[in-house]
Amino acid sequence: MLNDEKALSSADNIVSNTAAPETLQHKFRTLLLSTDTLKLDLALREDPTLITQQDEEGATILHHIVEYGAIAGKHTIAPILDILFKTPGLDFHIKDIRRDTPLHIAAALCYQETTSQFLFPALVQAAEKHNFNFSTLDQEGNTVLHIATKTQYEDIYGKKTHNGTTVIAHAANPGLNVLSAAGKTAFFYAVKQAISKHSDFDFSAVDALLNAGADPILHESNDDNPLTMLEKYFELLNNVLNRNIDLAPDKQQWIENRIAQLSLLNKRIYATPYWISYNEIKKNALMLAQASRTTAFFKDISLDLQKKIAGLTGDPQVHDIKQTEKIVSKYRNQLKEEKTFLHAVKQIIHQLGDFKAVNALLDAGVDPILHGADDENPLPMLEEHLEQLKIELFDTRDPKEQQWIENRITQISQLNKRICATPHWISYNEIKKNARMLAQASRTTTLFKDISPKLQRKIAGLTGDPQAHDTTQAEKIASKHYNRLTH
Repeated sequence: MLNDEKALSSADNIVSNTAAPETLQHKFRTLLLSTDTLKLDLALREDPTLITQQDEEGATILHHIVEYGAIAGKHTIAPILDILFKTPGLDFHIKDIRRDTPLHIAAALCYQETTSQFLFPALVQAAEKHNFNFSTLDQEGNTVLHIATKTQYEDIYGKKTHNGTTVIAHAANPGLNVLSAAGKTAFFYAVKQAISKHSDFDFSAVDALLNAGADPILHESNDDNPLTMLEKYFELLNNVLNRNIDLAPDKQQWIENRIAQLSLLNKRIYATPYWISYNEIKKNALMLAQASRTTAFFKDISLDLQKKIAGLTGDPQVHDIKQTEKIVSKYRNQLKEEKTFLHAVKQIIHQLGDFKAVNALLDAGVDPILHGADDENPLPMLEEHLEQLKIELFDTRDPKEQQWIENRITQISQLNKRICATPHWISYNEIKKNARMLAQASRTTTLFKDISPKLQRKIAGLTGDPQAHDTTQAEKIASKHYNRLTH
């Protein structure tokens, strides 16, 4: 990302370097500095590709107007923006040689009045209309929202503009829960800015992100997570208030107001579905940990099925917090493994990697079934890729390409055999079988009809009879487990 000095230096060059040779960079600057905007309009009409052309530093004319806007006034750049925004082919995704889009540069310059109050909001609105992906990262691994959240503008009357709220207000999908390359969300940066010792940020940006649906728990860096930072800050303020009896009245009032704001913020966080879901996982992990130390039926079934049961329970009892954290950590690590396996499969499909990474993950015991979004299940992706290869094999007449495709099909077929031999796949098929048994039983007058769906799922998780498909078998197994669970 351009730092402030570089950005302003580049902006100053627009004015000072008008005697440069007739390069594309010079052409852009001449058009922008002209008092006659008709020249810019005419140039774009004569050559519409000029809107996406990149100069010697990879910058488009849109990059240049962002830098120019840092030193020019609203009335100077408004007519220029009108011309650029109506030009066909305008693309906000183009990055310069520093891997910055115009929006990333503008977000970093939002401490300046014209950029914060006019240019940046105009760019965000135009980018939204042109389907800009606000999850796009710059060279330092930050989104536009990450950068904007770290900047604010304060006018001469003390009124502050939190620039992250500009992105939230005008973008349908501002990238609320996108992680930076450092593993941090915009919520993390907003909290960090609000509690920094020498910062004049308040909690407005934090509140705005929560209102928009930001996940306050999501965090994958080694630094403190946002909730831990808030807890430490709350404790610090209370210690200062309690240990310093000679505080100046205005300082004491400021701390008391800050504590009150933090208390309200914590209540808001605890009411989010993310926090509720996280606590449910912890609660169920505690219940499972306790059950595993007893002679309860949890002791006799696999950890995978325990997790499935845990997802259905509502037991409020808690026991050993260390055991809980251990199980929760293991659960979260499995989710990271899921991403790794999915990534390795995608690398194969896009021919960016070989089969070594996927096989190594399977050797390590990674679950190939576990996945988040329905459209990113690695197994259907492999199946679809295999079918595509078969079509390509039928269509091609090139012997070398035929050999390559045949080898590829063999490798994927072998990979599928490996996946089908994993305990995760066997367990998954067992669950599918039991689900069919329950579905069949629910359509009959069997015992399943008279017990809760939750208990039905528990029974399904405990059954292992490969013949349990017909009504008679279903009733027999249900009666056995129902009696054991209830007595």
